[in-house]
Amino acid sequence: MTNDGVNSLQENHFDEFQIWYFNEDNDLYYPASFPDQIPEYLNPRDLRIKAIFETPSAISFKGYIVGIERIFSIGIFLHQKKFQFNSNLIDLSLNEMNQLIQEMSCNRLKNKRDVFPVKFKTCFEFKNYNNFSGEFKL
Repeated sequence: MTNDGVNSLQENHFDEFQIWYFNEDNDLYYPASFPDQIPEYLNPRDLRIKAIFETPSAISFKGYIVGIERIFSIGIFLHQKKFQFNSNLIDLSLNEMNQLIQEMSCNRLKNKRDVFPVKFKTCFEFKNYNNFSGEFKL
């Protein structure tokens, strides 16, 4: 994989690079091999950081968080698909949640209480930088 920009992030992108940032000038995502490569002017909401998620029903997913402090959006990968959730867009997020539940097709995910709040922990391996964890609610 190169350091060229991509227009949509998929699971394989986070297998190669753990941090991506969105460039509003050309609407592309770029990898950051090290945190020092993130442009200083960047708004934290333009960061995508690899994370592991665990639902209240103890199901784990790979994905990413958006930002570093106030996490308002996440992406979850399942079966080569991306499901995006945004706490500012509840109706769209609930629709995504229903699609995730349908795709998962297991008895442990039936409704919002089985999915949210979902716990996350970032997954990067950079010297002198610590992973962080939290909870994302809809």
